[in-house]
Amino acid sequence: MKDAKYWLDQGMAYTKQGAAEKALQAFDKSIAKDPLYFPAWMNRGNVHGMLGKHKEALKCYDKALEIKPDYAPAFFNKGLILGELNQLEKELEEYDKAVKADEQFIPAWYNRAITLGKLGKMDEGYESLKNALKLSKDLGLLEISELIQKFLKELEHS
Repeated sequence: MKDAKYWLDQGMAYTKQGAAEKALQAFDKSIAKDPLYFPAWMNRGNVHGMLGKHKEALKCYDKALEIKPDYAPAFFNKGLILGELNQLEKELEEYDKAVKADEQFIPAWYNRAITLGKLGKMDEGYESLKNALKLSKDLGLLEISELIQKFLKELEHS
């Protein structure tokens, strides 16, 4: 019997192949089998995001958060979409929710730093970057230097 996990796996395979519409169909079948299967909602949101269907992506992440309210990656993904829409204040709110849900979630700290910088809040952005680096204990000096350079370039282009 093909269950929600089977269809999730199919959708993920289609996503890797670049077959977005087939992936969405598979995620829809996964959700039809189990409407509370949040990985299907997350991946459905990711594909909508890749297709530039921002409203649909946000709806999927909201649904995932209804099912699993403290899931930091869902807040993070919402932040990414809102950033693409240039809604910086809302983007920041989602990164704040992500780090509140999981203080160890490095990507949210890093993106939060960039967003704060774009909003002209450099001191707060720097503190957020410091948190990201503090959590990245396994990074070498070269990697830390590259991360800081990337951060500064992001701010230059904003």
